[in-house]
Amino acid sequence: MVRHKEDALANVLRIFENPKYASIVSNLSKLVVLLGELKVDELKYLLDKLNSGLQEAAVTDDSVKTSYFDLIKAVNNPDINRSLTMLLAFLKGMGR
Repeated sequence: MVRHKEDALANVLRIFENPKYASIVSNLSKLVVLLGELKVDELKYLLDKLNSGLQEAAVTDDSVKTSYFDLIKAVNNPDINRSLTMLLAFLKGMGR
């Protein structure tokens, strides 16, 4: 394929000229633009936090029930309060 790269590229382009693949090419170009707009450092920070939450959730005991009083007390926990604040800020930004 490396030796015949011009022929291979021509064949690939010929395949994508087919109308049934037109939407794929269009969506692919839009996806590339979208990826360019992502703020990778902020996304990495958020995904790191998400992974920490998933690890914590994986070790919880499913048999333990949370009462309304437990929820009210949990808001005073700095970690939970920080997460709730982040979630509310995310929802506010998403709603704009």
